Amino acid sequence: MREVNHALPLREVATEFGQLADVLAAVGADSLDAGRLVRFAAEAVPNAQHAALTFVCGTRRPQTLASTGEVPRRVDALQYETGQGPCLDAITESDVRRTDDLALELQWPEFAQRAVVATGVRSMCCVRLHLDGDDRGALSFYAERPRAFGDMDVGVASLFAAFASLALRGVRYRAQAADLTLALRSSRQIGMAIGILMARRRITSDAAFEQLRRASQHLNRKLRDIAHEVTEIGDLPGPR
Repeated sequence: MREVNHALPLREVATEFGQLADVLAAVGADSLDAGRLVRFAAEAVPNAQHAALTFVCGTRRPQTLASTGEVPRRVDALQYETGQGPCLDAITESDVRRTDDLALELQWPEFAQRAVVATGVRSMCCVRLHLDGDDRGALSFYAERPRAFGDMDVGVASLFAAFASLALRGVRYRAQAADLTLALRSSRQIGMAIGILMARRRITSDAAFEQLRRASQHLNRKLRDIAHEVTEIGDLPGPR
């Protein structure tokens, strides 16, 4: 568990953001090191001892994508189980939800009581992620002392949430672009394969496509792979 730092210098916060920027710059087309992101976030927010990233896709159940340890995962699981808590409210109702003492919290009584008993967490600060479409999420911070989070903590947490939002949206855009590129490439290869079969077998385009489809089913291979081989060998492949 990280020791609380009540006066983290701004220079150190800037260093954390620089390291996070390096992580985001290295993100691949379909991946995000969410674990590193929450670790940087927990280090940068002055009074945070733990951090976690919650993600909701459409109407599916919320899930914790990454956390700095077991404590935030247990707190999140109690929120998902009871259907109440600051993280869920941040996702659905407001940009930031902060509770100064779960032991005295009346807004989410069942969750608050169980969280204090199970984990010892007393303070939470949760910031909504601004994502696209039906995707929703929040970056949450936890501390085991009451009234841990002040305005400085909320400000840094909000900046990290903005970084996380950009990263998650970037991953989605790159994945969509990769899918579109693959679809276009496959479409071109299928078109070329149809043309080759039409010329070689003197058949119509519909008949050529049907032969590609049947070969795909018979050989249990993807249609684009069959088409690619047709462009390589000039005819339909046989069984391997």
